[in-house]
Amino acid sequence: MSFSTVFIHRPVATMLLTLGVALAGALSFTQLPVAPLPQVDFPTISVTASLPGANNIEKEDNVPAKISQERREVEDVRSRTSP
Repeated sequence: MSFSTVFIHRPVATMLLTLGVALAGALSFTQLPVAPLPQVDFPTISVTASLPGANNIEKEDNVPAKISQERREVEDVRSRTSP
């Protein structure tokens, strides 16, 4: 007698067992401690640069270009923003 023959010969018991397992799964699912918006801390690097004696136009032209050159040496950087 194989394992599946028991379930073939007793369809009512098979249906009740299936409903019991489904009900237990549905009740357990509602009790899972899952937050809809989990708190995640992403690794962040903040860079502050200054050019003493330079005006705003020189800062806009020189600082982002220099930081971009240095950023290429850091691996796994996915995005960069500057004000």
